Amino acid sequence: MKDNRAYTLLYATALGALCATLVSLTRTLTEPARRMNAQAERARQILEVLDVPVPLESSSSQLIAIAGRTITAEKHGKTTLYRYSGEVGTEPDLGSAVAVPFSGTGLWGPIRGFLAIESDMKTIRGVTFHEQSETPGLGGEIAAACSCGGDLQTPCTAWFRHQFKGKRITETPDRPRIRIRRVRRPNAAQDEVDGITGATLTCRNVEAMLSDAIDQLLEER
Repeated sequence: MKDNRAYTLLYATALGALCATLVSLTRTLTEPARRMNAQAERARQILEVLDVPVPLESSSSQLIAIAGRTITAEKHGKTTLYRYSGEVGTEPDLGSAVAVPFSGTGLWGPIRGFLAIESDMKTIRGVTFHEQSETPGLGGEIAAACSCGGDLQTPCTAWFRHQFKGKRITETPDRPRIRIRRVRRPNAAQDEVDGITGATLTCRNVEAMLSDAIDQLLEER
């Protein structure tokens, strides 16, 4: 009986050590690929918010290469600005713009994304969200995937973030730089977008995050 117990203990110990070794080895071998995938995903997010054309089936290495040719990262204290100056010989000519990451707390957890502003520092080029845990169908709509291929004349599941494109930043003191309206109505002002019904707190927090990001951009430009 004692021999059986000793054998079982030895077998379990050896098996556990083998599994731990295999997990560690797998992690080590896949580390370069995981690092490249993370770098490519960040490049994709920055290219998207700056509206830089990217081939649909671009690989991780291609995304990184496109960002390397077109985007310049500028470190300002704890913040990194991503400046797009265009690529010689490409169409269309998008003009220069700058993007900044933003983050804050939503209803259920962190919200993170990127905001891009045109070179005039008065017009929003784009807003994207790459992390959120808001309620699906309500606050979660802030990060809905695009279903229209970028055609703003076509109804799209990403309608919320598409609204920001071309909006003007207000310079009125004691007022959000860009306002998210609680009630939808036609003829929104140039510094307003419609909020998401049933997601008032999410929209209010996003409004504050974007205003803070814009202030940061204007200070660091």
